[in-house]
Amino acid sequence: MRVIAIVSPLGGSGRTTLAAHLATLLARQGQPCLAVELCAQNLLARHLGMQEPSALGWAPLAAAGQWWADGGFDNTDGVSVLPFGKAPPDAIEALHRQLQAQPRWLLDQLELLDVPDDCTVVLDTPAWPSPLARAALRCADVVLVTLEASARACADPAGVQAMLHEAAAAPADQGVLVTRFDPRRISHREALQTLRQQWGEQL
Repeated sequence: MRVIAIVSPLGGSGRTTLAAHLATLLARQGQPCLAVELCAQNLLARHLGMQEPSALGWAPLAAAGQWWADGGFDNTDGVSVLPFGKAPPDAIEALHRQLQAQPRWLLDQLELLDVPDDCTVVLDTPAWPSPLARAALRCADVVLVTLEASARACADPAGVQAMLHEAAAAPADQGVLVTRFDPRRISHREALQTLRQQWGEQL
């Protein structure tokens, strides 16, 4: 099993869109793929075919002490999807407390999944430093950081580096992807140039 975490300190930087496209591409190439939604907004499942947020996603099941993978489904492209589900704030807070008490909880749950050895697990995360984003970093073999082509994406490279220092993945398996780039806009071209200077070969 290979785990890919898609993370960012920025909201609206395209994490979910990238996760959905990556999972779909892998499945269409015939590779086993599981997309796990770690964000309570429940957007990944909708990208991948669910019409309404599932009441039986992994989060309410885990918060109730039940097996977390029972709320999954397979879409028409062959992607196995584990949605977050409808979880009240107190259930999400309980999950966060569990992650603080058991930092390996997410990794342990992933290792218990009945998936093929060559399965790729794509983790769509909330914005870092959410506890679930940090948990994803701890168990990922590959980390992809989404940064939009904007001034705010260039403003805090040290913060992004701090995020990457939490990752279990080796530096060679960490990459930065620029999203929402419009070459017609001067501000986007300037932001891309700055990001290239900041991230070099990681971009």
